[in-house]
Amino acid sequence: QIAGSTGVVQVAGAGSATYPNFTFNGDTNTGMFSSGADTLQFTTGGSEALRVDSSQNVGIGTASPSNILHLRSATPQIYIQSDDGNDASIVFGDASDASRGQIKYTSSDEMVFLNNNLSERFRIDASGNLGLGTSSPTQKLEVHGAIRFGDTISDVADGGRPLIYASDGSGSHTGHALVIQA
Repeated sequence: QIAGSTGVVQVAGAGSATYPNFTFNGDTNTGMFSSGADTLQFTTGGSEALRVDSSQNVGIGTASPSNILHLRSATPQIYIQSDDGNDASIVFGDASDASRGQIKYTSSDEMVFLNNNLSERFRIDASGNLGLGTSSPTQKLEVHGAIRFGDTISDVADGGRPLIYASDGSGSHTGHALVIQA
């Protein structure tokens, strides 16, 4: 029925996932319905597929979305795919700055992590090398800048002997993985 002078379409009854109010010719269990006030649901094959609740939370695979986007399945994944030769990104921001951080997959098979208005902080290249302070690491771990350890780094499997040992150059340090001499 069309109601009022503005041409609003109203449907009597709430509908359900099995019998949605709005369907397609020949496919009566796929469509749109509302199970209650301020809630909108979409159904495919007689099962609810997506819900927008009264708080404008969107649920895919859940009838009770608890946040702006709530995904639920046995193994939920978000798949972001770019065209060949382009990067794919997730960008983080706030109300006053839409670009505060980013996780980017580059077309050259690298993962780049940026923050502070999209300044690069670290990168994992196509070979699996991790670069901190460099955008082109050549080793499994390459750090440009100071490193600080808060405790002893040791090999638990080898009785806890230190893997990194600082020395003033006066003693023998046989068996240590890395010796740094002052």
